[in-house]
Amino acid sequence: MRRRGFHYVAAAVVGVVGLAVAVLIAVLGFLANGYIPTGPGS
Repeated sequence: MRRRGFHYVAAAVVGVVGLAVAVLIAVLGFLANGYIPTGPGS
């Protein structure tokens, strides 16, 4: 197995996907509570 970097790429992909899922769950939670975060000045 010469692809040593594959492990690092896989770990990075898993990290990004996990982060995206966490954000999605947080957004769904806010929407379920009827709270929609608004940016400053908007």
